[in-house]
Amino acid sequence: MKHNIKEIAPNTWCLNEMAVQSFLVVGEERAALIDTGAGMGNLAKEVKEITDKPLYVLNTHGHVDHAGGNGQFPVVYLSEKDFQASIDMCTYEKRKWYVETRVGRFSPEHLEEALQSLIPDQPYSRMAIREGMVFSLGGHDLEVIETPGHTLGSICFLDRTNRLLFTGDMANDSVINHKKSVGYGTTVETYHRSMEKLWNLDGYDQVVRFHGQPLKGREQVKNLIGLTGKILDGSLTGIQDKAGIREGVNYRSEEFPGIEFWCDGDNIFDE
Repeated sequence: MKHNIKEIAPNTWCLNEMAVQSFLVVGEERAALIDTGAGMGNLAKEVKEITDKPLYVLNTHGHVDHAGGNGQFPVVYLSEKDFQASIDMCTYEKRKWYVETRVGRFSPEHLEEALQSLIPDQPYSRMAIREGMVFSLGGHDLEVIETPGHTLGSICFLDRTNRLLFTGDMANDSVINHKKSVGYGTTVETYHRSMEKLWNLDGYDQVVRFHGQPLKGREQVKNLIGLTGKILDGSLTGIQDKAGIREGVNYRSEEFPGIEFWCDGDNIFDE
């Protein structure tokens, strides 16, 4: 299985794996791959077909569809707060489940091909990243922004050169906030605070998303702040719902059409 590859900005490629996307940023001296998908196909080979420069591999967070292909690379950088998530959620069985539930739903005709292309479990080294670290690529830098929310260790990467903010699953149209009880989830309040931090951040005009349309204006951040603000002030009532892999209380508002927020009803405020 090969990824669908498209250049979305100067020296920046989107590598689409059917249900999720990774992004490759190439500088004058080095390159950076942001997320590795669920581990379908030979991502490492496809990256080398674009560039043979030394490669940083970075994770926005440790979920199966963002860190599942990490085993194709010797070293991966991610938040230490999501180390355990990348261990628990990225086994071959979890990746197989993801393919069956996501690819099977959106591209059933490609399900068998996707399953056959799943890489086996492979060891790799995890390196911790933290707020303010900069990955210098040569004329092109990626700055680490810690944004706990979707997971405790969620990271965004700021590209001031192309004025892009790589947001992992923080700025999707459908955001899922996981239970604190799983060990790497957070509250709605924590997510809201991280999005306010991003809104006050200079240096980007568009957010880069890893599901659906990759580029969207920075107003997406403001709209998600508005939606979660209504949850926090009690002016918005959610509905217990289930849709695919999403299950919990679903919040929507006519004021912010096209976006929704999923969480547990008892996982709203910090203690």
